[in-house]
Amino acid sequence: AHRWGDAAWTGRTLAGSVVYELHLGDLVVNARVTAGAVDVRTGPADTPDLVVRTDRRIKAVMAGEVTPAAALGDGLVSIDGDRAAWDRFPRYFAI
Repeated sequence: AHRWGDAAWTGRTLAGSVVYELHLGDLVVNARVTAGAVDVRTGPADTPDLVVRTDRRIKAVMAGEVTPAAALGDGLVSIDGDRAAWDRFPRYFAI
């Protein structure tokens, strides 16, 4: 799990928590983002706030090369759930 004290997380803030479920081809992972950490595990989430379906092209969003809105509009991803959580995705999972 990433800790907010790590250099990669410096300057990021969060209120509450959000649960992501990511379908990356055949791989399914879930990530719970809380005020203190990001916990990533394999398998589906029990109650995701947002389900994201994509492939390795998600790296472009994580790297800040493509905005969340552009990724959606270009069909790089499909989402089901909280659109605001998708807009925040690169802040939590930047590479």
